[in-house]
Amino acid sequence: MCGIAGLIGESKQPQISYSLISKILFYLEKRGEDATGLWGTQKGAILADQDESKKPAIIYHKEPTKSSEFVKYSNVWRKVRKFNPNLLLLHARAASYGVGIPSYNKNNHPFTSDDVSLAIIHNGRIPEYTDLKDKFKTFSNCDSEILLRIIAGTETSEIEDETITDYQKTRLSGIKKIWSLADAAHMAVAVGEFKPDGTRHLWLWRNDHRPLWLADMRETLGQIFFFSEPPIWYEALKECPEIKNFLSKKQRLIKVPTEQIFHMWIDAENTIVTDDQVNKFNIKTGSLKTLEEISGSDLVPSIERKNPITSIICNLGKDDEPEEKVPVSATSKKKQTYSTGATSTYNKPVTGGVTSPNYNAHSSARTNAKNAGWGGATTYQQNQKKQDHLPPEAKGSLLVEIESICEQINTEITKVKTAIANNVSENSISADALSDILSHLESVLLDIRGTSHMVKGKD
Repeated sequence: MCGIAGLIGESKQPQISYSLISKILFYLEKRGEDATGLWGTQKGAILADQDESKKPAIIYHKEPTKSSEFVKYSNVWRKVRKFNPNLLLLHARAASYGVGIPSYNKNNHPFTSDDVSLAIIHNGRIPEYTDLKDKFKTFSNCDSEILLRIIAGTETSEIEDETITDYQKTRLSGIKKIWSLADAAHMAVAVGEFKPDGTRHLWLWRNDHRPLWLADMRETLGQIFFFSEPPIWYEALKECPEIKNFLSKKQRLIKVPTEQIFHMWIDAENTIVTDDQVNKFNIKTGSLKTLEEISGSDLVPSIERKNPITSIICNLGKDDEPEEKVPVSATSKKKQTYSTGATSTYNKPVTGGVTSPNYNAHSSARTNAKNAGWGGATTYQQNQKKQDHLPPEAKGSLLVEIESICEQINTEITKVKTAIANNVSENSISADALSDILSHLESVLLDIRGTSHMVKGKD
């Protein structure tokens, strides 16, 4: 389960919109705490303009940090306030079994085209990923990237409909290909695109396995918001008192229908989505082609990383690793840093389809490890300050819980050792699978080391 959210339209009240979308991203964490990512386009910017003295057209960033900490402490998110996006995609990831560890940042959302003008976020699973990844060139081990590569690689259309544009035909052909090739997938998907003609496009769809909702705020804020589920929206509204004056009885929450594609767009003259700028298309699963029917021309060619075609705010360096570290809170008495070596350890993709550790299990230990210095902003001193306000009985209860989780970790490690030994003795496990297991165990080791550092750092 992951959380997705975003908006389209030029805000009538930029600061109100920023406050609201900040709260939405904050509460997306309830659906995933392994990584946070964003992609958006700036009001007034031109895609083809590479003049660094002018407004960057796109902001794009992702990192293995909880969304609540990202909102509170990240300088990247602070830049969104001045950026005043008129199209924005947000993602809070809950890493799934076998589809890319979050500490390897390439596996996190959003996924973008080589020029960064096209981006996708996804909530769900794609069981067909093992087969599809052999047909489409990817750079991560996350199944969601397949969706982006299918859409970006579909350059021609088989749709004959004179009532829609060539651009719509091409994108719909790509989406239809997704539905036909991944008809067993669970998905709620948002695609954002910035075209050279200055138009911004938002594509939304889902099936009955994943939720997706819209909030029509065009009358008051000039924007349409989307999000995974209504509780996220209502929590954000409750924590954003400045928006109360902008709520109206006409505010509508809309559940995106299954097997229906929403397409919305804006341009320089139509900065707020009108009813004429909303298109809905019905889709039927399995209606295009099967995997076996894909011809060579349909395959995504070998892709080389290219420089963006526009000026861009991007805090990702080589291999999609964050260049900017999340700053430590000013309330900390000390600044603690720990060098985990995570970047150098995960310098190669994880391959194979072996089941990975459950990233939702033992969340306390994992979160504490992140807080120890490589994805979070909270230091040991901050956590300790909070704990000092707890009564002794509460601390005792937490200690019992920690001991219980440690015992569970030992038990699970024993099970893993036994299962691996049995498979090796039976010669029923491949070298790639063992390499995959090793990478996942290294990830767990880093988390445990981070927790150890945090405990040893006690004054």
